[in-house]
Amino acid sequence: MQARAPFSNATLLSDLAAKGLQQNSNSWLTTLLTVLVVLVFVSSLSVVVYHFASEVAWLYWPGVVVLVGAVLLLIAGAFVMKSDRAKRADTARTTIRAASQGVAQVAGRIRPIAGCELRSDTFDVRCVMLNGSLKSNQKYGYSAKLNQRHGCVVYDEHAEVFVPGQALVTTFGALFGTKTIDQADQIPTMYRQANPHEPRKGPWRISETLLPVGIGVQVLGGFLTIKATDSYLTKQAQYRGEPAPTAQMLEESPDERDWRLYADGLIAQDSATSPTPAVNVMVQPPGTNQLQVVVLDGHGRMLEDRFGPLWCWLMAAPPALFAAYLLEYTTPAQTVAWLDSLWQAFVGLF
Repeated sequence: MQARAPFSNATLLSDLAAKGLQQNSNSWLTTLLTVLVVLVFVSSLSVVVYHFASEVAWLYWPGVVVLVGAVLLLIAGAFVMKSDRAKRADTARTTIRAASQGVAQVAGRIRPIAGCELRSDTFDVRCVMLNGSLKSNQKYGYSAKLNQRHGCVVYDEHAEVFVPGQALVTTFGALFGTKTIDQADQIPTMYRQANPHEPRKGPWRISETLLPVGIGVQVLGGFLTIKATDSYLTKQAQYRGEPAPTAQMLEESPDERDWRLYADGLIAQDSATSPTPAVNVMVQPPGTNQLQVVVLDGHGRMLEDRFGPLWCWLMAAPPALFAAYLLEYTTPAQTVAWLDSLWQAFVGLF
């Protein structure tokens, strides 16, 4: 059953834009610039490895291994991206109420668990995930990093599901913003707590990636219905076919603490009618330690990079070419001649 609610983020995205936050969408211009920069880096690195491997005898085989390893790594990345997209495509989006036990893809809005809400003081935004960094423009200046996340509830018009914070990975479309501050007293408290040293001369640049409260998202992972009195980590381990967590693991797990806050709140709320309410939870599916969370766009649609595998294949070309040079399968002169003939054929089309 396809979810009918579009979970449009248009209004919220507009409000967040007014605060300096933009959805980290994959525009053609951004993608092209990123690909060009990475391609130049990979090409330059390949040239350096080729130069040293061809000039220094004992670096020949290490150079071959590095270049071939880079090719294999990029090709593996292309297949991982393709498999990831295929998995999302093969798992139809359903409403939370209609989701079956097992791997499911549900959509809804984010609501914080009482006592687990975060806040970006930089942009004055409530959120459940905050990855931030503060860097000084001065060399060896004051800097600090944040990586904070909590479990949350994803809900639609009929039901809700608990989503753990530590396994939550925003794969695309999170809100991103930067801000420059000049005075030390303007540095948000959370960064001062992350680095207790006294900041010196500014300015400082703050960059943050957020998952705001109220944003519409799509979540892909294992879907289970358990009792509120159950242990979240124990049920997840059973689903994944893993040994049960120890008492110490349960005590130290942030996900288990967030789950208990959420579940105990439901037990207190429903104690008059149901002492052990059934609760929907998202768990890490077998074979991965992540839950995929994609922020929907202003029309309630999922943003994704359909050209990711193609970019990986493109990146693999420079190291493959220079590896071929080292192994004497071809020469730079032959490559130049081939590119020239290709260019002439292209010009001849016009």
